[in-house]
Amino acid sequence: VVVHGLAPLGQRLLTCLPLVEDFQRKYNDQRKAREKSLTERGKSMHDHISDSLSTINGLKQQLGLPLLEPDTESWVAYVSHVNEMVKDLVCMSVVHSLKNLRDQVSTEWLKENDGLPLLDIKLVLTQPAALSADTQEARFVPHLSSKEGTGSIDTIVNEWIKDYNDTATCITRLDTGDDNYAQDVYAHKDANSMAKQINEMITASAEQCHKYASQFLQHAALWEKDIKKEFNLFLNPPQSAKHGDDEAEDKPKEGEEAPGSEFFGVHLEKFDQQITKYEKLLEKINDLPPSSVVGWLRIDSKPIRESLKDCCKKWIETYTGYIVAR
Repeated sequence: VVVHGLAPLGQRLLTCLPLVEDFQRKYNDQRKAREKSLTERGKSMHDHISDSLSTINGLKQQLGLPLLEPDTESWVAYVSHVNEMVKDLVCMSVVHSLKNLRDQVSTEWLKENDGLPLLDIKLVLTQPAALSADTQEARFVPHLSSKEGTGSIDTIVNEWIKDYNDTATCITRLDTGDDNYAQDVYAHKDANSMAKQINEMITASAEQCHKYASQFLQHAALWEKDIKKEFNLFLNPPQSAKHGDDEAEDKPKEGEEAPGSEFFGVHLEKFDQQITKYEKLLEKINDLPPSSVVGWLRIDSKPIRESLKDCCKKWIETYTGYIVAR
């Protein structure tokens, strides 16, 4: 009865869902159903203990033997023995659940067992609302670490760990009847060890994700620099920039006119250099990967790649648009 009643503690959600929100929604539904089931099974164990005492006393009464009281030493010893069994099983079930989670976030385990990534995350370039003081930012959605923002991956995982540990609160202790097995679980060496390993693994995965993101972040100037200011500087360079080697390069040969300089204010070759630079950069961005699997996470980087392409086109259109408008 005891083993059958606690077996569901080891069953966990291991299916791969595409989005964190979808995963959390289904996970929470299963968690609530599991907690309700465990509470009912815990009550059933108490009923079985009570029924056992009644059955024993019924037999004793038929045989004319003294009845057992709940505080009789032999009965207390029996209940204590069963309580220890339940406590150990609760702890073992939590450890088993944490081990399943550890395997799901272990890069090595996933490789050895042809495992699938557990969650999808996105790498995006934020688009602040109009009139907002916020600036554009390249980041993961959700954040990977609580240090980066709320609702982060490490926060979510540690909530799962807490949920697994807290399943011990669903079952009232058999020996006291007014407490649960949470303290035993939170003090369990193996449970704490599993939780530590899980956090080490998700931290390592986050580092690899940021390493992957660096190939996109190297183009940060595309969104960090102000296009209008940079273009105005291009049209009206500081006086110091007009002297020295550049002056010799820009100065037309004797008898020649600076191509386009009188009409556009800047040599057309300068425009062509900038346009060509951003066209080549656009090709380079287009070759960036659309996605990648980093351990237990699958990164969708199409959003930031498309944003970078849009930024690049804006730079190109700024230079070409000026010429066309003139």
